[in-house]
Amino acid sequence: RKRTLFPYTTLFRSPRRPRCKDCMNAMKMLADRAITAGAMHENIPSPCVSVCRMDAKREFCEGCLRSIEEIRAWSTSTDVQKKIIWSHITQRLQARHASTP
Repeated sequence: RKRTLFPYTTLFRSPRRPRCKDCMNAMKMLADRAITAGAMHENIPSPCVSVCRMDAKREFCEGCLRSIEEIRAWSTSTDVQKKIIWSHITQRLQARHASTP
């Protein structure tokens, strides 16, 4: 097993790429959760949708569209910081939707 300096990277490696259906279901679930999270002011829910794989560029999780830094920081973030992360996710969802034919 390959050792890494950053323990989270091993969690997101998968030899199997998600099927298109998996990605679509995750994106729909994430979009629905973004609406709910946007209306909340405390106890902001995690964006995780249990599709934990980094994209090909290793920028964002394919399931929740968070960066490694956002994933790592989530558990210690305040509700305000979590809402900011959700706003970034919403922007990423909109960008993906706009680029989809």
